[in-house]
Amino acid sequence: MQSKINAFFSGIISIKNTKHKKIDINGNTNNNEPNNNEPNKNEPNNKESNNNEPNNNEPNKKNIYNMNNNYVMYFDGASKGNPGNAGCGAVIYEINGENKKEIWSGSRFVGNKETNNVAEYMGLIFGLENAVRMGIIKLDVKGDSMLVIQQLSGKYKVKNPKMIQLFAEAKQHEKNFVTITYEHVYRDENKRADELSNVFL
Repeated sequence: MQSKINAFFSGIISIKNTKHKKIDINGNTNNNEPNNNEPNKNEPNNKESNNNEPNNNEPNKKNIYNMNNNYVMYFDGASKGNPGNAGCGAVIYEINGENKKEIWSGSRFVGNKETNNVAEYMGLIFGLENAVRMGIIKLDVKGDSMLVIQQLSGKYKVKNPKMIQLFAEAKQHEKNFVTITYEHVYRDENKRADELSNVFL
């Protein structure tokens, strides 16, 4: 009798131990349940870095614009595979006579399946956003993407639906400047922005 009682309770314990396990038709348990403590690999990877950011805790540090100086922003984008993993970067210089000083630079991860043209536009927008944040109202923009520079200059038409959206966003940022110019440069003049666009790739 005692052995039957022990067997009965052993069966209950066995059932409790398998309560939260999935059992297939062959009686096998599935121990490969997703780990809720692991990050979701499908979530967007929002990577961004900013260097030389003004300290917003100090008064008047956000607006660094000096009307006696010139400000130049270089931008670039990169895509490994085109489309593929993409990143962008931008850098802003303050120029006073012959002195050229880097006052801000940043990198941003654009996405896993983006084209080079999208990455280039994102680099432009990234740079414009930060120029506005720093209070710059007169800006010279330079990049090695002939397409982006010519479209923003009004010399090329924008036909691609995604480009139209990015073009409109860039034009919206333009409204924050009193003067803005666009100039195409070759890669050897855009090395710093190119370096920044590859940080997360």
